[in-house]
Amino acid sequence: MRTITWSVPADAEGCTVKKFLSQYKDVSRRVWKKIDNPYLQLNGEAGRGNDYLSAGDLLQIKIPPGNIPPHFKESLEPMDVLYEDEDVIVVNKPPGLPTLPGRAEGEESLAGRLAGYLRNKGMQSAVHPVSRLDRGTSGIVPFALHAYAHSRMEKHMDTGSKEYIGVVEGEWPEELTSINLPLRPSTMSLIEQVAAPDGKRAVTSAAVLELLPEHTVLKLGLQTGRTHQIRVHTSASGFPLAGDTLYGNKDGYMKRQALHACRLEFFHPVQERMITITAPLPEDMSDFLAYQRLKVFK
Repeated sequence: MRTITWSVPADAEGCTVKKFLSQYKDVSRRVWKKIDNPYLQLNGEAGRGNDYLSAGDLLQIKIPPGNIPPHFKESLEPMDVLYEDEDVIVVNKPPGLPTLPGRAEGEESLAGRLAGYLRNKGMQSAVHPVSRLDRGTSGIVPFALHAYAHSRMEKHMDTGSKEYIGVVEGEWPEELTSINLPLRPSTMSLIEQVAAPDGKRAVTSAAVLELLPEHTVLKLGLQTGRTHQIRVHTSASGFPLAGDTLYGNKDGYMKRQALHACRLEFFHPVQERMITITAPLPEDMSDFLAYQRLKVFK
Protein backbone atom coordinates (compact mmCIF):
# COMPACT_ATOMS: atom_id res chain seq x y z
CA MET A 1 0.00 0.00 0.00
CA ARG A 2 1.60 3.28 -1.14
CA THR A 3 0.85 6.27 1.11
CA ILE A 4 1.24 9.82 -0.24
CA THR A 5 0.77 12.96 1.85
CA TRP A 6 0.44 16.53 0.57
CA SER A 7 0.32 19.86 2.37
CA VAL A 8 -2.42 22.00 0.86
CA PRO A 9 -0.95 25.21 -0.67
CA ALA A 10 -2.44 28.64 -0.07
CA ASP A 11 -3.86 28.91 -3.60
CA ALA A 12 -5.98 25.77 -2.99
CA GLU A 13 -7.73 27.31 0.01
CA GLY A 14 -11.46 26.63 -0.25
CA CYS A 15 -11.15 23.75 -2.73
CA THR A 16 -12.93 20.52 -2.02
CA VAL A 17 -10.76 17.45 -1.56
CA LYS A 18 -11.91 15.95 -4.85
CA LYS A 19 -11.33 19.19 -6.81
CA PHE A 20 -7.84 19.59 -5.30
CA LEU A 21 -6.84 16.01 -6.15
CA SER A 22 -8.19 16.35 -9.68
CA GLN A 23 -6.86 19.79 -10.59
CA TYR A 24 -3.64 19.97 -8.57
CA LYS A 25 -2.58 16.30 -8.44
CA ASP A 26 -4.08 14.83 -11.62
CA VAL A 27 -6.06 12.14 -9.82
CA SER A 28 -8.25 10.60 -12.52
CA ARG A 29 -11.75 9.25 -11.99
CA ARG A 30 -10.40 5.70 -12.20
CA VAL A 31 -7.80 6.35 -9.50
CA TRP A 32 -10.34 8.25 -7.38
CA LYS A 33 -12.48 5.11 -7.20
CA LYS A 34 -9.49 3.22 -5.79
CA ILE A 35 -8.58 5.75 -3.08
CA ASP A 36 -12.03 7.04 -2.04
CA ASN A 37 -13.14 5.84 1.43
CA PRO A 38 -11.44 4.19 3.28
CA TYR A 39 -8.07 5.26 1.78
CA LEU A 40 -8.46 9.02 2.19
CA GLN A 41 -7.48 11.05 5.27
CA LEU A 42 -7.60 14.77 6.06
CA ASN A 43 -5.46 15.94 8.98
CA GLY A 44 -5.30 12.38 10.32
CA GLU A 45 -9.02 11.67 10.14
CA ALA A 46 -11.25 10.05 7.55
CA GLY A 47 -11.84 12.45 4.69
CA ARG A 48 -14.50 12.80 2.01
CA GLY A 49 -14.45 14.20 -1.48
CA ASN A 50 -16.68 17.17 -0.63
CA ASP A 51 -14.67 18.28 2.42
CA TYR A 52 -13.31 21.84 2.08
CA LEU A 53 -9.60 22.47 2.43
CA SER A 54 -7.60 25.14 4.24
CA ALA A 55 -4.00 26.12 3.52
CA GLY A 56 -1.63 23.83 5.43
CA ASP A 57 -4.06 20.95 5.75
CA LEU A 58 -2.46 17.51 5.39
CA LEU A 59 -4.21 15.37 2.83
CA GLN A 60 -3.25 11.71 2.61
CA ILE A 61 -4.17 9.03 0.11
CA LYS A 62 -3.40 5.32 0.18
CA ILE A 63 -3.18 3.45 -3.11
CA PRO A 64 -3.87 -0.30 -3.22
CA PRO A 65 -0.87 -2.15 -4.70
CA GLY A 66 -2.62 -3.94 -7.55
CA ASN A 67 -1.82 -7.40 -8.88
CA ILE A 68 0.39 -8.98 -11.50
CA PRO A 69 -1.72 -10.39 -14.38
CA PRO A 70 -1.81 -14.20 -14.20
CA HIS A 71 -0.45 -14.64 -17.75
CA PHE A 72 2.81 -12.87 -16.84
CA LYS A 73 5.59 -15.42 -16.52
CA GLU A 74 7.56 -14.22 -13.53
CA SER A 75 11.31 -14.59 -13.91
CA LEU A 76 14.39 -14.09 -11.76
CA GLU A 77 16.62 -13.34 -14.74
CA PRO A 78 18.83 -10.33 -13.91
CA MET A 79 17.67 -6.84 -14.86
CA ASP A 80 19.63 -3.65 -15.46
CA VAL A 81 17.78 -1.24 -13.15
CA LEU A 82 18.59 2.39 -13.98
CA TYR A 83 16.33 4.11 -11.42
CA GLU A 84 14.05 2.88 -8.64
CA ASP A 85 11.85 4.30 -5.88
CA GLU A 86 8.40 3.59 -4.39
CA ASP A 87 6.56 4.92 -7.42
CA VAL A 88 8.68 4.36 -10.52
CA ILE A 89 11.25 1.89 -11.77
CA VAL A 90 13.22 2.41 -14.98
CA VAL A 91 15.04 -0.50 -16.61
CA ASN A 92 17.38 -1.03 -19.54
CA LYS A 93 15.74 -3.57 -21.85
CA PRO A 94 18.04 -5.96 -23.68
CA PRO A 95 17.37 -6.59 -27.37
CA GLY A 96 15.24 -9.61 -28.25
CA LEU A 97 13.01 -9.39 -25.17
CA PRO A 98 9.41 -8.13 -25.51
CA THR A 99 8.26 -5.44 -23.09
CA LEU A 100 5.03 -7.35 -22.38
CA PRO A 101 4.25 -11.04 -22.95
CA GLY A 102 2.44 -11.88 -26.15
CA ARG A 103 -0.16 -14.53 -26.76
CA ALA A 104 2.28 -17.41 -26.39
CA GLU A 105 1.79 -19.04 -23.01
CA GLY A 106 4.74 -18.64 -20.67
CA GLU A 107 6.58 -16.15 -22.91
CA GLU A 108 9.51 -14.40 -21.26
CA SER A 109 9.12 -10.61 -21.07
CA LEU A 110 10.61 -7.54 -19.45
CA ALA A 111 7.42 -7.09 -17.41
CA GLY A 112 7.71 -10.69 -16.21
CA ARG A 113 11.29 -10.12 -15.11
CA LEU A 114 10.20 -7.01 -13.24
CA ALA A 115 7.38 -8.94 -11.58
CA GLY A 116 9.87 -11.55 -10.37
CA TYR A 117 12.29 -8.85 -9.25
CA LEU A 118 9.61 -7.14 -7.15
CA ARG A 119 8.31 -10.38 -5.64
CA ASN A 120 11.87 -11.39 -4.72
CA LYS A 121 12.13 -8.10 -2.80
CA GLY A 122 8.90 -8.86 -0.96
CA MET A 123 6.96 -6.13 -2.77
CA GLN A 124 3.36 -6.55 -3.91
CA SER A 125 2.97 -4.19 -6.83
CA ALA A 126 1.34 -3.86 -10.19
CA VAL A 127 3.57 -3.55 -13.26
CA HIS A 128 2.51 -0.68 -15.54
CA PRO A 129 4.77 0.08 -18.54
CA VAL A 130 4.48 3.81 -19.26
CA SER A 131 6.01 3.32 -22.70
CA ARG A 132 7.14 0.26 -24.64
CA LEU A 133 9.89 -0.78 -26.99
CA ASP A 134 9.74 -3.27 -29.84
CA ARG A 135 11.21 -6.69 -29.14
CA GLY A 136 14.32 -5.92 -31.18
CA THR A 137 14.86 -2.41 -29.82
CA SER A 138 16.99 -2.02 -26.70
CA GLY A 139 17.09 0.65 -24.04
CA ILE A 140 15.09 2.59 -21.48
CA VAL A 141 11.62 1.47 -20.41
CA PRO A 142 9.85 3.22 -17.49
CA PHE A 143 7.33 1.36 -15.31
CA ALA A 144 4.88 2.83 -12.80
CA LEU A 145 4.43 0.79 -9.62
CA HIS A 146 0.86 1.79 -8.84
CA ALA A 147 -2.24 3.12 -10.59
CA TYR A 148 -1.78 6.76 -9.59
CA ALA A 149 1.83 6.91 -10.82
CA HIS A 150 0.78 5.26 -14.08
CA SER A 151 -2.11 7.65 -14.68
CA ARG A 152 -0.11 10.78 -13.90
CA MET A 153 2.97 9.76 -15.89
CA GLU A 154 0.82 9.04 -18.94
CA LYS A 155 -0.84 12.46 -18.60
CA HIS A 156 2.56 14.18 -18.52
CA MET A 157 4.22 12.13 -21.28
CA ASP A 158 4.59 15.23 -23.46
CA THR A 159 6.38 17.10 -20.66
CA GLY A 160 9.55 15.06 -21.01
CA SER A 161 11.39 13.50 -23.93
CA LYS A 162 12.92 10.26 -25.12
CA GLU A 163 15.97 10.02 -27.36
CA TYR A 164 17.26 7.13 -29.41
CA ILE A 165 20.50 6.21 -31.12
CA GLY A 166 19.90 4.59 -34.48
CA VAL A 167 22.24 3.36 -37.20
CA VAL A 168 20.80 3.64 -40.69
CA GLU A 169 22.03 2.40 -44.03
CA GLY A 170 23.56 5.00 -46.33
CA GLU A 171 24.54 8.65 -45.89
CA TRP A 172 21.73 10.50 -44.17
CA PRO A 173 21.44 14.10 -45.44
CA GLU A 174 22.26 16.47 -42.58
CA GLU A 175 19.52 18.88 -43.69
CA LEU A 176 16.88 16.20 -43.06
CA THR A 177 16.19 17.06 -39.41
CA SER A 178 12.49 16.25 -39.22
CA ILE A 179 10.29 13.55 -40.74
CA ASN A 180 6.56 14.30 -40.78
CA LEU A 181 4.73 11.34 -42.29
CA PRO A 182 1.34 10.04 -41.05
CA LEU A 183 1.32 6.35 -40.12
CA ARG A 184 -1.32 3.64 -40.04
CA PRO A 185 -1.42 -0.18 -39.90
CA SER A 186 -0.79 -1.95 -43.19
CA THR A 187 -3.79 -3.59 -44.83
CA MET A 188 -1.48 -6.43 -45.90
CA SER A 189 0.05 -7.31 -42.52
CA LEU A 190 -0.98 -7.63 -38.87
CA ILE A 191 2.40 -6.29 -37.75
CA GLU A 192 3.62 -3.77 -40.31
CA GLN A 193 2.89 -0.04 -40.27
CA VAL A 194 2.95 2.16 -43.37
CA ALA A 195 3.33 5.85 -44.14
CA ALA A 196 0.03 7.01 -45.66
CA PRO A 197 -1.90 10.31 -45.98
CA ASP A 198 -4.88 8.79 -44.11
CA GLY A 199 -2.73 7.76 -41.14
CA LYS A 200 -2.26 9.41 -37.75
CA ARG A 201 0.15 12.32 -37.34
CA ALA A 202 3.71 11.16 -36.69
CA VAL A 203 6.80 13.38 -36.37
CA THR A 204 10.39 12.26 -35.76
CA SER A 205 13.44 14.50 -35.29
CA ALA A 206 16.85 13.42 -36.56
CA ALA A 207 20.39 14.70 -36.11
CA VAL A 208 23.54 13.21 -37.62
CA LEU A 209 26.06 12.09 -34.98
CA GLU A 210 28.55 10.27 -37.17
CA LEU A 211 29.02 9.44 -40.85
CA LEU A 212 30.52 6.04 -41.60
CA PRO A 213 31.49 4.54 -44.97
CA GLU A 214 28.19 2.70 -45.39
CA HIS A 215 26.04 3.90 -42.49
CA THR A 216 25.02 6.97 -40.49
CA VAL A 217 24.64 7.19 -36.72
CA LEU A 218 21.62 9.31 -35.79
CA LYS A 219 20.15 10.83 -32.67
CA LEU A 220 16.39 10.44 -33.02
CA GLY A 221 13.53 11.93 -31.05
CA LEU A 222 9.79 11.34 -31.03
CA GLN A 223 7.27 14.16 -31.07
CA THR A 224 4.56 11.50 -31.33
CA GLY A 225 4.59 7.88 -30.23
CA ARG A 226 3.26 5.71 -33.04
CA THR A 227 3.97 2.00 -33.38
CA HIS A 228 7.27 1.39 -35.25
CA GLN A 229 7.50 5.14 -35.87
CA ILE A 230 11.28 5.49 -36.15
CA ARG A 231 11.60 2.29 -38.13
CA VAL A 232 8.99 3.33 -40.71
CA HIS A 233 10.14 6.96 -40.92
CA THR A 234 13.78 6.10 -41.57
CA SER A 235 12.83 3.44 -44.11
CA ALA A 236 10.33 5.71 -45.90
CA SER A 237 13.07 8.36 -46.11
CA GLY A 238 15.27 5.88 -47.98
CA PHE A 239 17.59 5.02 -45.08
CA PRO A 240 16.31 1.95 -43.19
CA LEU A 241 17.79 0.96 -39.86
CA ALA A 242 20.61 -1.55 -40.15
CA GLY A 243 19.36 -5.05 -39.41
CA ASP A 244 15.66 -4.16 -39.71
CA THR A 245 14.33 -7.03 -41.83
CA LEU A 246 10.71 -5.82 -41.60
CA TYR A 247 11.33 -2.36 -43.08
CA GLY A 248 14.79 -2.73 -44.59
CA ASN A 249 17.34 -5.38 -45.43
CA LYS A 250 18.96 -8.32 -43.70
CA ASP A 251 22.36 -7.44 -42.29
CA GLY A 252 25.11 -10.02 -41.87
CA TYR A 253 26.31 -8.40 -38.65
CA MET A 254 23.31 -6.83 -36.90
CA LYS A 255 20.70 -9.45 -36.04
CA ARG A 256 18.03 -6.90 -35.11
CA GLN A 257 17.21 -3.26 -35.90
CA ALA A 258 20.06 -1.01 -34.75
CA LEU A 259 17.94 1.15 -32.45
CA HIS A 260 18.50 1.96 -28.79
CA ALA A 261 16.52 4.20 -26.41
CA CYS A 262 19.44 6.03 -24.79
CA ARG A 263 17.94 8.94 -22.84
CA LEU A 264 14.66 9.56 -21.02
CA GLU A 265 13.47 12.71 -19.31
CA PHE A 266 10.21 12.24 -17.40
CA PHE A 267 7.97 14.00 -14.89
CA HIS A 268 8.01 12.17 -11.58
CA PRO A 269 4.38 11.67 -10.50
CA VAL A 270 4.95 12.16 -6.76
CA GLN A 271 8.18 14.14 -6.46
CA GLU A 272 6.85 16.53 -9.14
CA ARG A 273 10.23 17.15 -10.74
CA MET A 274 11.92 16.18 -13.98
CA ILE A 275 14.27 13.20 -13.86
CA THR A 276 16.76 12.29 -16.59
CA ILE A 277 17.97 8.72 -17.17
CA THR A 278 20.58 7.51 -19.66
CA ALA A 279 21.51 4.04 -20.88
CA PRO A 280 24.74 3.12 -22.70
CA LEU A 281 24.73 1.35 -26.04
CA PRO A 282 24.40 -2.43 -25.75
CA GLU A 283 27.26 -4.66 -26.76
CA ASP A 284 25.87 -5.68 -30.14
CA MET A 285 25.47 -2.09 -31.35
CA SER A 286 28.85 -1.04 -29.93
CA ASP A 287 30.52 -3.96 -31.71
CA PHE A 288 28.66 -3.16 -34.94
CA LEU A 289 29.83 0.46 -34.87
CA ALA A 290 33.40 -0.59 -34.08
CA TYR A 291 33.29 -2.94 -37.08
CA GLN A 292 31.96 -0.18 -39.36
CA ARG A 293 34.58 2.30 -38.16
CA LEU A 294 37.33 -0.12 -39.14
CA LYS A 295 36.22 0.32 -42.75
CA VAL A 296 37.34 3.95 -42.58
CA PHE A 297 40.96 2.76 -42.57
CA LYS A 298 40.62 0.19 -45.31
